[in-house]
Formats: sequence, structure tokens, C-alpha cells
Amino acid sequence: MEYSSTFDRALFAERDARYSEAIQLFRTCLAEGEHDGGEVLFHCGWCTEQGSGNTRDALRYYEMASEEARVPECKLNSFFRSGWLLMHQKEYAQAATAFRRGIDFAELARHKSETYNQSAFWYAVCLESQGWYIDAIKWYRLVRTLSPQLDPESRFRELVCLNHVGSYPEAFSLCQSFDAPPPGGFPAERYSELRASIAREAELLQRCLACQSSFVMTPGHHGTR
Repeated sequence: MEYSSTFDRALFAERDARYSEAIQLFRTCLAEGEHDGGEVLFHCGWCTEQGSGNTRDALRYYEMASEEARVPECKLNSFFRSGWLLMHQKEYAQAATAFRRGIDFAELARHKSETYNQSAFWYAVCLESQGWYIDAIKWYRLVRTLSPQLDPESRFRELVCLNHVGSYPEAFSLCQSFDAPPPGGFPAERYSELRASIAREAELLQRCLACQSSFVMTPGHHGTR
């Protein structure tokens, strides 16, 4: 099969997992200047990430792509991939910044795609990982309204955050929401795993709440300082 442009040949090499070859072709595309530079830079980042695994170089490509891309989804995805790489390096503050840049751009551009939903979810994860539990809860709740597919995972993470801040009655109530069947298309095996974890959590919460309800305050103690 013949491909009419360097960009087409680069895409074919990328799809064939020939990442080193693809990067060289994409670099040629940049020199030719006949294609959206931001999109080409994004593909350079992707091929670097999937090929050599050089995170620093991949991040550099994604940063340039986020600045130059004209296609909204490409720009948003550049922010997302940056956040994803930084998150897996446990650079949670930097990852949160990257995800938030993508979220802010998407909202300004009115481009609410699945990448936007994923960005919001992982932004919440990064907040949670830094101990910002109240803020994370707010974002998990937003994600639940945005994406049925992300709702079970968001509920589970929200439950963890509620436990961290001591909102045990609310956490126990959220456990009961897993009695409902999973959203259409959500992996049954994963939902079963979540349910098993939630069942154990609900049992612990029920014991905790029972202990709290049976607690009798001693005379003269009013629960204030």
C-alpha cells in the first residue's frame, strides 16, 4: 500500500509500533510544515512514550503540542498525557497542574469529551494523593454527573476520601449505592471487585457507627473546648 504523504507514512509506522521510524517521519513533517505542528508534536510525544519510554522527552513534546495544537481534542490530550506521565512518577502536584490546564482549556473551548471526563477524574486522584480530600470529593462528585462509566470508580474513591475526613455516616450511605447494578458497559469483573471491597468497608463502618451511637458522654463533658 502506498501513502501519499510523509504524515500518512508516519501514522502507519506508529500504528505498526515502529516508533523510532515514526518519530523520524514526524520530525520530517515538522520540517515540511505542511501539517498541524501541534498534532505532529503530540504524535512525537506518543511515540517517545510508547517506544523509548523517555518521560522527559515525551513531556517536552506534549508541552509543545499543548501550545501549538489547533485541534481542541489534540490540545486537551496533550495536557492529559503530560498529567498521566507525571502522575505515574508520583509527581502529583505537577500532574494535577497538567490535568487542570486541560480541564480549564476544555471548559473555555466548550470541548467536553471523554478526555475531559478522564482529566477530571485523574485530577481528583492527584488531589486525593496530596491529602486534599475535600476538594477531591467535590471533583469525584462532578465526574459522577459527567460519566456513567467513571461513576463506580468515582464513588469508590469518594468513599475513601470520606473515611479520611471522618464522614462515616455519609461513607456508609455511599456503600449502599453499590447494591445497584453497574452502568451499562462497565466491566462486570471490576464491579465485582469494587463490591467486594465495599462490602468489607461497609462492615467496618457499621461497627464504627454502632460504637459511636452507643457512646455515652460523661457528666460535664459537652464536646467543646
